[in-house]
Amino acid sequence: MKQLAVSSFAYRYNIGFDGFASPRPLTAENFLRRAGDLGFQGVQICENLGIAKMSREELLRIKELARELGLFIEVGMNGAEKENLLLHREIAETLGSDFVRVVLGGKSRKTEAEAAEASKGFTYTIGSVLPLFKQSKIRIGMENHFDLPTRWLKAIADAVNDEYLGLILDTTNCIHFLERPEEALEICRGRIVSVHLKDYSVKKIEAGHCISGTVLLDGELSVQPFLDACDSIVMEMTIRRPEGFTADQILQWEDEAVAVSAGRLMDCVKR
Repeated sequence: MKQLAVSSFAYRYNIGFDGFASPRPLTAENFLRRAGDLGFQGVQICENLGIAKMSREELLRIKELARELGLFIEVGMNGAEKENLLLHREIAETLGSDFVRVVLGGKSRKTEAEAAEASKGFTYTIGSVLPLFKQSKIRIGMENHFDLPTRWLKAIADAVNDEYLGLILDTTNCIHFLERPEEALEICRGRIVSVHLKDYSVKKIEAGHCISGTVLLDGELSVQPFLDACDSIVMEMTIRRPEGFTADQILQWEDEAVAVSAGRLMDCVKR
């Protein structure tokens, strides 16, 4: 049975980031309420909601609200240093979460030498903390991001070779390394524990191409193979705000885009 969750990164503008100050920043509690209203079974609370800086009391309030709404919680973090991994293990324990999404972090390592060196370091670090995660029955999912090509993430998972470590396949992050989503899917097979579902479009522009996010099913992604890849599906959004919109209009536009994508995702799963 599919488990459908929504990531806090679906609400980039409502939450706000360095390039956009939300006039009404979405709180973790209201994020959970929106997820419940849209029909999701769970949420992934990531670094854009400042989860690492929340107090224990704040985390316990979120845990209780999730219980009331019938939502499971996944934790998202960026930066696979030992101390950060252990901090997010504690956060997951407090929230009653059994899953931590890890973006390895750091610069984009595009040369073979850089990727090999980084892969070796991450293999050691994750391998060293994994026994503690296992004690707490918390799984780690490494997400393909902008730090390492997908095959190097697969190499880390293969080297550690533990059921508590798997791969999260993001359907658009791989494009950073000029990997098609379908290619990344084939690389990850056998290690996928979750899919981050986002659609995208490619348009020819003067002297190049523009790749941009879209509402689900409005782009080029063949959704079904990714739904078939595993039972854990987390919806995200990477859509650039419309030009000329006021801040309030941007928040409303994003709300509507998330709602449309959520409805389409659930329709796809029912088929």
